[in-house]
Amino acid sequence: MKIYVIRHGQTKLNVEHIINGNIDDELTPKGIKQAALAATTLPDSIKRMYVSSLWRAKQTADILNAGR
Repeated sequence: MKIYVIRHGQTKLNVEHIINGNIDDELTPKGIKQAALAATTLPDSIKRMYVSSLWRAKQTADILNAGR
């Protein structure tokens, strides 16, 4: 079994150098591109994804899961 750990893409608060913690924030256009690039490196054999309830993590997971 292999486990892949992927951090969410860039958010507006990341750009402003504000620590997000549990503050919900969405991905910037650059963050969306980062997630799409990460998706190209993941194998198609992934069967499950576990994700935080925060929007930035869900948004990243949706991009990673698109087309699988």
